[in-house]
Amino acid sequence: MENLRPLTLEEQLFATQNHNLVYAFLQEKELSEDVFYDVVIFGYMRAVQEYVSGTRFRVYAFSTIAWKRMENSVSNYCRYLAAPVRSATMVSLFSPIGADADLTWEDTLGRKDDQMVEFETRLLLRELAEKLPKKEMKIICLKVAGCKMHEIAKREHLTFREINELLTNCKDDIIHILWGEERRVAA
Repeated sequence: MENLRPLTLEEQLFATQNHNLVYAFLQEKELSEDVFYDVVIFGYMRAVQEYVSGTRFRVYAFSTIAWKRMENSVSNYCRYLAAPVRSATMVSLFSPIGADADLTWEDTLGRKDDQMVEFETRLLLRELAEKLPKKEMKIICLKVAGCKMHEIAKREHLTFREINELLTNCKDDIIHILWGEERRVAA
């Protein structure tokens, strides 16, 4: 069946005269008018269009055609609601995992894995080492190890200004490696 189109004047008049069938259907099927009126009305209008504009359905009573179309609308609506995508199991981040009621999904997602952080840091430093000069790389390694600027300056025999200049010169390479994109950083 084609999609619904606006009702002609004849169809509008016919739909108005037989509109009580919609309420009779809802009542007999014990369906809430608030929920199902909008569902069945489209089946009813489809029946009106088929009955008024076609001759093939005139052998049946209009109520039979309307009833069948409204049943189809309810069936399609229920099938729509029961689709797997709408009946997926919901899991809260605060739900316990397995039998251990002390551990929730939120705990596992937010948990910092020190070994993974160390592994990722090593991978990033290795990639940086391939692109940066040794002096800049040494400064970055000391920073990652937790050294303060005055410790780095003393250890490498550099001033704060020299350290900042060296790091500023390699900022684009660092950003490219960390975020995988070319980006100009205002100095």
